[in-house]
Amino acid sequence: MSAPLKRPGPMAALALVSVLVLLYSVFILQQILLGLLLVLGFWFFYLFYLAVVRLGRIATALELMADRSTDGPTRDEFTRD
Repeated sequence: MSAPLKRPGPMAALALVSVLVLLYSVFILQQILLGLLLVLGFWFFYLFYLAVVRLGRIATALELMADRSTDGPTRDEFTRD
């Protein structure tokens, strides 16, 4: 389970835009599929962005853990025969 959102603003804004796009596509354009495709595209790119950010944070944490566990190779490791 993921941690609660620290900044729910972007998700709330995207939800509002999604509702407005769906309402516009249903009542004005009368083409629900177009609205659904747009909304799904918005959410796909937003979730992809979140995944990239979280993977970057995981990579940074792993790098810090690796730096703490080793100080780098010793001189003996370079001169082994």
